[in-house]
Amino acid sequence: MTPAITTIVPQAGKKNRLSVLVDGEVWMNVHKATAKNLHLVLGEIDNLGRLGEEILRCEKICGFEQIAKFLSLRPRSEKEIHLRLSRYGYDQAVIKAIVKELAEKRIVGDFCFARWWVSEGMRIGKGRIRLRQELVSKGVPAEAIDSALHGQYSEEDDFSRALEIARRRFARLKKVDRNTAQSRMMGFIQRRGFSHGTAREVWQYLTVKDRGSG
Repeated sequence: MTPAITTIVPQAGKKNRLSVLVDGEVWMNVHKATAKNLHLVLGEIDNLGRLGEEILRCEKICGFEQIAKFLSLRPRSEKEIHLRLSRYGYDQAVIKAIVKELAEKRIVGDFCFARWWVSEGMRIGKGRIRLRQELVSKGVPAEAIDSALHGQYSEEDDFSRALEIARRRFARLKKVDRNTAQSRMMGFIQRRGFSHGTAREVWQYLTVKDRGSG
């Protein structure tokens, strides 16, 4: 029995997307541009496999166009690309093909993305713990995170980095009692991604120096 496209309907909740049903079952979700370019209409399909290949080719073109601006704003992790295309309604096979091609062309890559993220985070004073948490949340694999942190972030730098962001905050805390000031300062440092031990060292350094200058 020759397969046939029996229904083409808007994909629920997805702008410019259509669901193509073959013999009453959802076969593929496609962009309206894909349906137009391939002249998808109801009726029998002589070669379903070949049509699937043509749809994949057209869907990749549409996908690249839709994420072009997204890619231009800053480096992206592979998971970010995957989530964005999923949100647009692309099938998993299309998403995998797009991510693979972007990785082969070195437009995206978890190792490069992790190095960029760590570099930018260091520039604005984020600590190692927070940087790791952020990269994990973006789906970056552990080996890429470890490589980026070990390559750019020295544990010995933690104290000086935490001290730099804490100095500006310290002056604001001189009007509150010591315990409250310590709690607020240490909480502030830890929220920026530094360890409890580093936060305590910075607090002790600032208070000893403050007493000495007084």
